[in-house]
Amino acid sequence: MSRNSYGCKFERYADDIIIHCRSAKQAIAVKLAVRKRLWECGLEMHPDKTSIVYCKDSNRTEEVDRKDFEVSFDFLSYTFKPRQAQNKARKETFTCFLPAISNKAKVSMNEKMHSWRILYSTQVSLSDIAKYVNPVIQG
Repeated sequence: MSRNSYGCKFERYADDIIIHCRSAKQAIAVKLAVRKRLWECGLEMHPDKTSIVYCKDSNRTEEVDRKDFEVSFDFLSYTFKPRQAQNKARKETFTCFLPAISNKAKVSMNEKMHSWRILYSTQVSLSDIAKYVNPVIQG
């Protein structure tokens, strides 16, 4: 990224990467350049997991064609998408691009919790239940 000086910030966790671009034109150019570089290394982007997302919020109000851009994405078990937030000082609500637990992670946590027999026992203390529940809730 720095060698080609795109001026884009990015986050990486293992093989998952998010690249922040200023415009759709820049996002398309960066996507093509990354695809080319990966190909040179004998790697390729996953077509279903690679997309350009328009992070629409109260400050970014441009209308985009949904067939060209996604409006949400999952990263590290969170779904990032436009959500309502509140400015407590002004008592106003606004749209902000925020994370929340992804549906896939929620299903996984629910399945895990349903398998815990300890939750069905009446002889268990709250601290015993917390030992099982807290690691899953905390991720």
